Amino acid sequence: MIHLTDEQVLAAASEDRLVDIVSAPGSGKTTVAAERFGFHRYQRGDDRGVLGLTFNRAAARELAQRVTSRWGESCLVYPHRIATFDHVYVDLIHRLIREKIISWPGSHERLDVRDDYRGLDGFTYLVPDRNWRRYASLNSKRQVVSLSRMVTKPARGVGAKAKHQSILGQGIVDHEDVRHVLRAVLEDVDLRALISDSLRVRVG
Repeated sequence: MIHLTDEQVLAAASEDRLVDIVSAPGSGKTTVAAERFGFHRYQRGDDRGVLGLTFNRAAARELAQRVTSRWGESCLVYPHRIATFDHVYVDLIHRLIREKIISWPGSHERLDVRDDYRGLDGFTYLVPDRNWRRYASLNSKRQVVSLSRMVTKPARGVGAKAKHQSILGQGIVDHEDVRHVLRAVLEDVDLRALISDSLRVRVG
């Protein structure tokens, strides 16, 4: 049996579009999130999916467990799901590639997404104010390309253009570069509207 305070009940079942909960660790935020997920999942008259987002995989697993424990396994049947922000970013990039809205080096349609480029040729220590770090972005033709910026604090990454281009050309990308590409996509007014409309149609 779950016991919620009056404030938690109001937050979980609020009809407001945005609800901001600020409280100490262990105060029940995840419990309220699970309740709110189920509240939206079983609302009548809206066939769109409910999407629960977290910052890391451990939090996603925890929230999914809370939701299924409270509402049952069917609560997370597609299109309803719980994922990390990075997972959604990858999904968006894959969709843009699949629909030929952007193009990836080597014409890859499915990417090998990694936490970082560790272990790959070109991944190295970069010296502040001396080395440049490569990152993925879009050119004017909406093609994914390798750009660079000066390193301002000690870091690890790929500094050589040819090495970075080779990695991308193999269909390999890390989550940071996925974010860089998506940021470039969102700077394109037309693409930003396309993504916004797509999410609005699929997610309530």
